[in-house]
Amino acid sequence: LPGDMQDYSQSIAAVSVFASNFLFWSESGYFSAAAELKPLLHTWSLAVEEQYYIIFPLFMMLAWRFGQRKLVALLGVAALLSLALAQKTVDIEPMQAFFLLPTRGWELLMGALAAVYLVEQRAALNGRLANFASLLGLAMIFSAIFLFSKKTPVPSVYTLIPTIGALLIILTATPGTIVGKLLGSGIVVGIGLISYSAYLWHQPLFAFVRHGMIETPGRLTFVLLSMLTLVLAYLSWRYVEQPFRNRHWLSRRQIFLLAITGSLLFVALGYWSHSTKGFETRYSAEDRELWSIRMVESGNYVRARFDSMKLRNFDNNDKRRKVLLIGDSYAQDLVNAIYESELNQSIQLSTFHISSRCGNLYLKFDFTEHIDYSDLKGCIKKNWYQHDKLQVLMKEADVIWLASNWRVWQAEILPQSIKNIRVDFGKPVVVFGTKNFGDVKIKRLLQYPQSERVSVENLLPERVTSVNKVMQSNLDIDTFIDVSGLLCKSHTVCRLFTEEGKLISYDGGHLTLHGARYYGEQLAEHAIIQRIIRQESVR
Repeated sequence: LPGDMQDYSQSIAAVSVFASNFLFWSESGYFSAAAELKPLLHTWSLAVEEQYYIIFPLFMMLAWRFGQRKLVALLGVAALLSLALAQKTVDIEPMQAFFLLPTRGWELLMGALAAVYLVEQRAALNGRLANFASLLGLAMIFSAIFLFSKKTPVPSVYTLIPTIGALLIILTATPGTIVGKLLGSGIVVGIGLISYSAYLWHQPLFAFVRHGMIETPGRLTFVLLSMLTLVLAYLSWRYVEQPFRNRHWLSRRQIFLLAITGSLLFVALGYWSHSTKGFETRYSAEDRELWSIRMVESGNYVRARFDSMKLRNFDNNDKRRKVLLIGDSYAQDLVNAIYESELNQSIQLSTFHISSRCGNLYLKFDFTEHIDYSDLKGCIKKNWYQHDKLQVLMKEADVIWLASNWRVWQAEILPQSIKNIRVDFGKPVVVFGTKNFGDVKIKRLLQYPQSERVSVENLLPERVTSVNKVMQSNLDIDTFIDVSGLLCKSHTVCRLFTEEGKLISYDGGHLTLHGARYYGEQLAEHAIIQRIIRQESVR
């Protein structure tokens, strides 16, 4: 799609100037495109390496005069500082830690220290010790493959496990060891020779197939793509890598000229695609409106109003009801629904953000066992409801609204949270249930003629129905607003377009402008909202 083509063109230009890691870091975030859809995402590591290869020789030239002992000490200190920075940053800014050289440099510096050791060879390991160390190294690598998960912070001290494992193999897997013989076998050596080309091929193949297929490819597809990766890797190793290494075929001057010319062409191509918005004229005006919704409305539209009202003081001279809204991006959707309808004429809002990953809960006991490790430190830092200004606003508000992408475990203990708010602040509480429109694939929607799009529906995901059932059974009828029931008019099926043919949700969870307007219209008719507007009491 043009939006994806525009992103791709930016990455083509960034790769050419060794800056793709900065690009992907800047693009990362809650509303960014899925990583598996970025064909050149894997080049972030090449950019980090190239930046290292520029800085490291300059460092060596400056530090060489101090002598080898001090040089090794400086390399060690630099590696430790980089690791410490990674450990500190990964909990606060995980994407920054993942993509940038200062938090990745320690991994490369360990290779530099290994090189110094191999040159000196001061203490060669004996057969048994070398066997043990190399087997340990292999085990450490495999343990990372099978034991690490999405919850494992990377880079961090955990990353020492595969990094030291690789280091042990480099240092001790001599031809006489079990690991040395394994890695020296013909098949493994062959894969090693083409591994760089395989690395370059795999991500574009996987990403373009995902773009080309409407449904998510199955496991067999990826097995076949992996085999194709190896075939293409061999061909590019044989007919690209090898010739370029042959100085009788290409001189250094010719290689530099080709590299500069190629880079300039890629930058020009990237700029052309970016300036034409991904060659958007390939699509009709109606289709362009459909695919551009995510580009235009995601992120900034969803959060802008909510953020502008964060911890805003209530105006006591304003006769509208004072509503404090606490929640995540689903609360941001709720703000837009209010302002895209006439509800804002009856309500003055103040907002506060608590991520659904943290649990939008006001409890007197520890519930952090339910929170993913990767989110925990960020949640603790923001400290849920323990904010002085927030607590002042909770006392001043006429009613407190809670809206989140609730999980089942949160729904189960939400009644206690509501009770605590009522006891501590003496205010009524209204809880807005979760919502979801299923898997919204723009490519699939583009296959429908515009006249038929209004009838397109999706099944409500089982996770959402499970959460809503728990909330309906646990919460009072005067406390709970079933948002899925409002928007879908059924607890099993959700429409994706309004009667006017406008898309309601661009990603299945968050609302477009038209979706927010539709939400606001439905919300205005709800009994609880009507009582709030009429300034009647709610529980």
